[in-house]
Amino acid sequence: MARPGGDSLGYRLLRGLLSRAFRARALDVEGLPAHLASAPVYVLEERSHLARLALESVCLRQGLPVAQGELTGPSTAPGLLYLRRREGHWLFGRRSARRFSEALPALAEQLSSDAPPQIFAVSVFWGRAPQRQGALLPWLFSERWSTTGRLRRWLAFALNRHHIFLRFAPAIERDAFPQDCPPAIAERRLLRLLRQHFRGHREALLGPDLSHRRTLLGEVLQDPRVRAAIDAADQPRERAWRDARAMAEEIVSDISYPTVRFFDWLLSWLWNRLYDGVTVKHLDRARELAGDHTLVYVPCHRSHIDYLLLSYVLFYGGVMLPHIAAGNNLNLPVAGPLLRRGGAFFMRRKFSGDPLYTAVFESYVDHLFTHGFAMEYFVEGGRSRSGRMLSARWGMLRMTLGAHDRGLRRPLAFVPVHFSYERIIEGGSYLKELRGGEKERESLLGLLRSARQFLRQRFGGVTVTFGEPLPLPAFLAQHPTASPEDSATLRTLGATLLGRINAVAPANGIGRLALLFLAAPKARLREQQALESLETLEALLKRLPLSPLQAHPNLEAKALLARGEEDGLLERIEDPLGPVLSAKRAAPYLLWYRNGLAHCVILPAVLLALVKRPRSEAYLAEAMARLTPLLTHAWKLPTASDGLPSLQAQLTALEETGLLLRGRCRGWRPSTHPLAPLLAQLGTDLLHRLYLAGQLLSARPGLDPKTFEARWESLILRWTSVLEGDEKSFAAERHDLALALVEGGFATLRDGSLFPTEALEHTLRLGRSAIDPALQSQFAEPQALFAEDSQP
Repeated sequence: MARPGGDSLGYRLLRGLLSRAFRARALDVEGLPAHLASAPVYVLEERSHLARLALESVCLRQGLPVAQGELTGPSTAPGLLYLRRREGHWLFGRRSARRFSEALPALAEQLSSDAPPQIFAVSVFWGRAPQRQGALLPWLFSERWSTTGRLRRWLAFALNRHHIFLRFAPAIERDAFPQDCPPAIAERRLLRLLRQHFRGHREALLGPDLSHRRTLLGEVLQDPRVRAAIDAADQPRERAWRDARAMAEEIVSDISYPTVRFFDWLLSWLWNRLYDGVTVKHLDRARELAGDHTLVYVPCHRSHIDYLLLSYVLFYGGVMLPHIAAGNNLNLPVAGPLLRRGGAFFMRRKFSGDPLYTAVFESYVDHLFTHGFAMEYFVEGGRSRSGRMLSARWGMLRMTLGAHDRGLRRPLAFVPVHFSYERIIEGGSYLKELRGGEKERESLLGLLRSARQFLRQRFGGVTVTFGEPLPLPAFLAQHPTASPEDSATLRTLGATLLGRINAVAPANGIGRLALLFLAAPKARLREQQALESLETLEALLKRLPLSPLQAHPNLEAKALLARGEEDGLLERIEDPLGPVLSAKRAAPYLLWYRNGLAHCVILPAVLLALVKRPRSEAYLAEAMARLTPLLTHAWKLPTASDGLPSLQAQLTALEETGLLLRGRCRGWRPSTHPLAPLLAQLGTDLLHRLYLAGQLLSARPGLDPKTFEARWESLILRWTSVLEGDEKSFAAERHDLALALVEGGFATLRDGSLFPTEALEHTLRLGRSAIDPALQSQFAEPQALFAEDSQP
């Protein structure tokens, strides 16, 4: 296709004046230069010198071929095509939906030739806010769904010159254009494909057109479920209607672009003030789904920073901001309205006993999904005070499955997200709670007091990792009898999501120190032992990831120990045999970080605990096959289909790192590496707790699940060594432990009571030699041992 002789004088002047006046950022260009032909054709949605300038700047920065001019005929140089042209006055003209580029027919015809051009749809966004009724600032600031004139585009450029995003669609597939395709059909097909790309980009970045937001509140109140709940209310209908409206006003979010821009400024300052850096991994997987799926972000919940950080990452990652489910305890004066305008919608902690509130809330969630809005909620329910992943709460999962069953225009996909903080700002309050203190109720005064304290400190780095997405249709295809009201479905879905979150958790420095020193006697290690253990731990973590997406940072062992001393986590003690490092003073504080990392090494730790004496591979295979379901439950591990390492992979990693030795005749045996007993201690502690559960079930058949779990926790605290402050962390293992035993084949549930199986007795005999003799001796007369447990 031929081109005009060169750029116009006006464009050259504009490029000279504005080339340094704005900042454009490209998305979806990773790996594009390697697959790009020498003469690609870029298609912009409308004719705009500003859009072309943004495209040109990105191409130069990314090493892509730069378009030489607008296409008018055949040529072998990189080209540019404007899909739409404007009509009317040069300043106030509006784009036309009918007047398309005159070069489009010839370009479509070329696609069915032997040498088709590479065609890329490129979307340019000026700002981020969708259209809102009656809002002047978004009208000036933001990219919009509705038509805009040149004057508004120039205003948007002036106000958003540092917030310009470009999206590159994949090249148009030639398969859609056979050689015998008539020119008219080829042109319509190309036009349709380009329009689909542009609309998909717009929905992925901006979300649905917020003209729907004007009637959302009315739609919720007119929902048949809400009307039925109003009619059934035990109060006059008019009063019930007012209550329903007040509930809806209390719940519904009210995203405001000026507030989003305020948060952008505030959080940029805050992250620089608190953290040494924010690292984002695998966001591209969520971005790929955003164009044709409704995304549900399900992050782990470690801190109040979580939802602020995720929205900030998505904003700068060019993905639609989600509506965030937040507890109404955060609906504080000043902070509550700001969070609501940043995308939060508030929910009560408990819905039971109020059918009207349940109907209003479920209707609102349904309408968000129906319109295609992204959503975010914490599948654990609340923040983890122990550092361990909590069990899944089913409320929001049930509503999500219900919305899917009622029919949506786009499929749902869950996106797991893990937050890894080197130091957490709530560390002091969590330590207080772990030591038995009461959880403090959120208040504006407490928020200000906390802000004053943590703004004086630095909290290291933060890593936000996006896990493998879980499209809901794919999950339901594997579970054809799934139902929103089926507890087994919700339990499986929740466990899968928690496993995928944990499967991408990176091992940060403080977690590694906590893992080693809390497993050492009296929390002390010689400096040389600590160095060797840290180096080998990193090698083990990298050889044995829980999923292909898990990546651990490279940390130099000496620098890590020095950082621990500098931060007051380690204390140096001089000794004639060499320096000793002690974490005894900081042990309760380190416990939270140990619990956040232990799941990454729990499988090799249990193997090392089993190999206290040489073991055959057959023995280890049988033991791990029986234990893995319980380990998965206790530490929220991914399933084998999600990448959980096989036994052979675990043994190979332990052998390569020198922690296990392969004997010629007697199987596997432990090594003398200093890390081996430290990991073995972690595994031994878990085996002891599972052994107690098995002995309790064997000695006390007929207990109901709730009583069984309470008595099991009482036994742990009585008969095993528990680190100070770690008592509350067992809630993660205790929750649904009875069901885990049933699903693992260790127990049967008859008339609501638990009874042991032969598999349990065989497993207890199999693992008895791995249990410490001091604990094992207590079970010589189990009836006497459990006599004190007559009460839960």
